[in-house]
Amino acid sequence: MLRARYRYVFVRPFPRDVKLDKLEVWKAVQSSLQHLVGVLGYADVNPHLVRVQKDSDGLIMRCNSKHIRTFVAAIALVNNVGGERVSLDVKKVSGTLRGLTKKIKC
Repeated sequence: MLRARYRYVFVRPFPRDVKLDKLEVWKAVQSSLQHLVGVLGYADVNPHLVRVQKDSDGLIMRCNSKHIRTFVAAIALVNNVGGERVSLDVKKVSGTLRGLTKKIKC
């Protein structure tokens, strides 16, 4: 059996001055993904919240590398988080967590 390959995605809310609970953002992404692809598709994408970046006000999420386009589309469809009108911007995508954190800090 082959091990799963993942892609790491850095997401930041827009507008940035809105204060959001990061877990509510994650739940909104999960809900959007389930509405887009259903429960079986959600299992194929295999999303995970990896880290909450305190200094850059963003989230790092992980998904299966074969379904990165579906995951990014679901993130783009989020328009409401905790009653606030926001959009989520995908800033960077990387194959490794280390590479993504290096890209964020630059």
